[in-house]
Amino acid sequence: MLSREEAKELQDKLIIIYKFISHQKHLKGLFGYRPPMVSNLVEKLLKTSGSEKILKEAIMELETIIKPDTQKSEELFYHIINREDVEFIAKRYGMKDSWDLKRLKIEKILRKI
Repeated sequence: MLSREEAKELQDKLIIIYKFISHQKHLKGLFGYRPPMVSNLVEKLLKTSGSEKILKEAIMELETIIKPDTQKSEELFYHIINREDVEFIAKRYGMKDSWDLKRLKIEKILRKI
């Protein structure tokens, strides 16, 4: 079982990945935009239709470790992913910006979920 601090760090990193995937899928849907690939795993997440849902569920589960009395809801999810600016979160983990996903070691993170 993860400690609260480990759960918070993992949740922060999943929020960065979630926002990146969500943003890229939105751009692709509107403009046919294809981003430069960071890794094969990111490309797979972009192609997988349920990837956002999986990340969302993992983020919510981590919140129950951080705050055990948490009641899951859609409103809470949006509060969690928007309570801090994603660029600020990225800087906390040594990233130059939220697109610098190479520094997150995504494969290692996703193995945990």
